[in-house]
Amino acid sequence: MLLTILFCIISYMMASILVEQKIFLEVREWLLDCGQQCNSNWLLCKLCQLITCMTCTGFWCGVFIFFTGFNVFNVGQWDFFYSGLLGAASAYFLYLFISYCEARLREIGIKI
Repeated sequence: MLLTILFCIISYMMASILVEQKIFLEVREWLLDCGQQCNSNWLLCKLCQLITCMTCTGFWCGVFIFFTGFNVFNVGQWDFFYSGLLGAASAYFLYLFISYCEARLREIGIKI
């Protein structure tokens, strides 16, 4: 259980760094420009837009974490896919929860 919680936190943090944090701002802007300019190649457009979606990035973060040796399922050949789904769900729901908490704190006048 503790490993699953740790996996969820790591997935969220990786996705948050890629999707929201300043360190990847230039990379995100470049990928968005790339995604808007590649009208002829659908797959390339989608790959360039991938970095802006918390759920999509969370999925691939979960798969990456699985391939580094952190497996919380151990049920068979689809463990990497389940890890991706857990990464996507945890990244999305933790993002929603933290966004909600930030909004509530702003409502009561606490600066973040």
